[in-house]
Amino acid sequence: RVAGVKVPRHFHPENQADRRCLGKAFDRVLEGLGRPVVKPRRAAVDAELSDQITELRSQMKAHPCHSCPDRESHARFAERAMRLRRRSERELTKARAKATSIATQFERIVLVLEALGYLGTGGDTVTDAGRMLSGIYSELDLVTAEAIRRGVFDGLDCPQLAAVLSTIVHE
Repeated sequence: RVAGVKVPRHFHPENQADRRCLGKAFDRVLEGLGRPVVKPRRAAVDAELSDQITELRSQMKAHPCHSCPDRESHARFAERAMRLRRRSERELTKARAKATSIATQFERIVLVLEALGYLGTGGDTVTDAGRMLSGIYSELDLVTAEAIRRGVFDGLDCPQLAAVLSTIVHE
């Protein structure tokens, strides 16, 4: 309810007839309150603009499409085609953004692996350290490989090594 007027459940603000009915309902409420209904005045259109509108309307009526008996169905098909084109463009934009983000993330990973020596220059070749890294199956595979390469585990005895590896092992 708005100002004592029940808005219909299936009211569509884009529909001119629905807006007109709702406006009349508001007018009736205002009249019931004893307030005068003030209708908006249309601005006076100057003669030149009026002539131009008349000319454009006559050109529109003279166009060959205007006399087509299937004009309305063609217009609906054209609207649907435009709607589908916009939807397609939105989906393509989303797909490109997703692909770009995946590609960007991959490029960053390649740069890190290259900087750490797991990939050769340009990221096209796998080094010996990269082959070792590819054999480590863990969520912390890069950390584990770096620890092995830097000799972090070298000074540990068996119980210490088992304790550290138990934190790294995936299963």
